[in-house]
Amino acid sequence: MRMDYIFETEEKENEKSKSDNFLVLVIYDITDDKKRLKIAKILKSYGYRIQKSAFECNVNEKNFKVMKEDLLELVGFSDLLKIYKLNTMVEITTYGDCDIPDEDFLFF
Repeated sequence: MRMDYIFETEEKENEKSKSDNFLVLVIYDITDDKKRLKIAKILKSYGYRIQKSAFECNVNEKNFKVMKEDLLELVGFSDLLKIYKLNTMVEITTYGDCDIPDEDFLFF
């Protein structure tokens, strides 16, 4: 199965952006089970899981700030949390077995 979707979040001159949302990719490596479950629960409220420790989230700036603050409260010295804020034109092509998200992922 192949799935393509495009995010365009960059505001164009003389055009109002239809959405202030942008794509965020969050990956983590947390050894503590309780902490890892809390992080997954937070991320599920903003997006969907694409792998066991990776989420794609479609958020606005306000939600991004809150999400990041909530996540950083849980991350310890020995943990790894990477947040990729993709706020320009992003094209994603997925090959293989994948769940198609409920939302329409085409933004202009």
